[in-house]
Formats: sequence, C-alpha cells, structure tokens
Amino acid sequence: MDRAGADAPEVFAVSYDPVDVLAEFAADHGITYALLSDVGSVVIEALGLLNRHAEQQQAHFGSTYDDRKKRMPHPGTFVLDADGIIVDRRFEQSHRRRPSGSVLMADALAGVDGGAAVSASASGSGLQVRAWLHTGAYRPQQQLEVRVALAVDAGAHVYVEPVPKGFTPLTLRLQGPKSLAAGDPPLPAGVSFRVEGLDQEFLVVDGKIRTAVPFRIDEGEGHVALELEVAYQACTAMECFPPEALRLELALEGRPVLRP
Repeated sequence: MDRAGADAPEVFAVSYDPVDVLAEFAADHGITYALLSDVGSVVIEALGLLNRHAEQQQAHFGSTYDDRKKRMPHPGTFVLDADGIIVDRRFEQSHRRRPSGSVLMADALAGVDGGAAVSASASGSGLQVRAWLHTGAYRPQQQLEVRVALAVDAGAHVYVEPVPKGFTPLTLRLQGPKSLAAGDPPLPAGVSFRVEGLDQEFLVVDGKIRTAVPFRIDEGEGHVALELEVAYQACTAMECFPPEALRLELALEGRPVLRP
C-alpha cells in the first residue's frame, strides 16, 4: 500500500483493539501506516459503523464469538481530500469478504497506476492486452481485482454484446482454483456500426479500454495460477479476422487470514 513521493496519500486504520495488540500486529506483519486504537468502539459507534450482526456472521463462518466482538465494526473506508472533506466511502457487511488494501488504494487513486506486482501481456490480430494485480498474494475470501488494459489497433474495432449469430463479442473470463469466484468486468456499451451489403447492426468499440475483473478465492489453496481468457473478433474497414482467444497467466501466493 506504500506510495513514495510528496503526493502519497496518508493511510490510517481504526480498530477496537488496544494499543499493545495493534503494536504487536503491526510488527508481526510489517505494517508501516498508522493503526489507531478505539477501545470500546466509541468513535466506531459514533460513525454508525458498529456491526450489530457480528454474532450471526461469526456463527456463519464457524468462528468463536465473545464479548469483545460485540464492539466489532463493519469494515469500511473513508477517502478524504486535502481539506479533510469526505469524497468517497465504501463499506462491507463482513470482515471475511472485503476488498484488499491494493483494491482500495487503486480505487482511491483512480487514474493513477500504482504499479503492478504481477502482470502478463498478450497480443493477437488487432488487439493487445495487458493484465495485472497490485498485489502478488491473496488471502481466503479477500476481494481482489485483475486490472485489464486493452488496446485495439488503429483502424480496427472489436464487437461487443449483443452480436448477430456467427460473430464473437469481446468477453473476459477468469479461471483458476476450485474455490475461485469471479465476477463480470464492466465493458463499454459500444457504438452502432453497419457493414455495407449486410442488413445487420453491430455494436463495436475501438481505441483503449480499461476494466477490472473482480474475484476472490474462498479457500487457502497455496500458490495458485489464474488464467484470464480474452475472447474477441477484430475487424477493419477491409477485413474481419477469425475469432481469437488470448490467455494470460497470473501467479499468486496464498497467505493466511490476518487476525490481531
């Protein structure tokens, strides 16, 4: 989560754990940003973040529930500007399924490439693809994203849904271990396009496209390999290329769930 330079954001985490527990946790896991102790969850409750369903959630995941967890907050993030004004916020129901720090930082710094820990590239007829993650590791049930940049060659376009029968739209599919749960990435809606001599309307996109494939791995499966399949069909004003499927492999290291 570190970013060097004068424009680097300041990161603070608030927990209901006491200072000594947070200090040991930070030392054990190499955490360098500030961990703030809110014993009794006074600030947490004032912000309306107290999780009143913690007991049911802990039972669902088979975890032990005790009096201390009565003060557990919902995991959440506030993004403040330089004047201390909240410009964005994001909250989750459960500590088990929540975004990784790399995802939160990428969202907060939209438009700024914070660097890739793992990346892969591939190219085909009329299209270049790069995929990356800002982290090289996963933890069970942690929400992550594969960021994807697609560049359609000048003078070419690719089809997007819906397409007439016999044509291949742009699709991205993430595959991996058995417990992988991957979502659908947002793609541009496309613009209308017609081919002379065909009584059909197509939706196409060109230029540069950026998107992200959300995913999580629900079980600790050690070292895993993810495969991103990018299926598409590219055309120019003069010709249409056969449908292609580019495959990019991304390796991740498995890590255990963090607990103070």
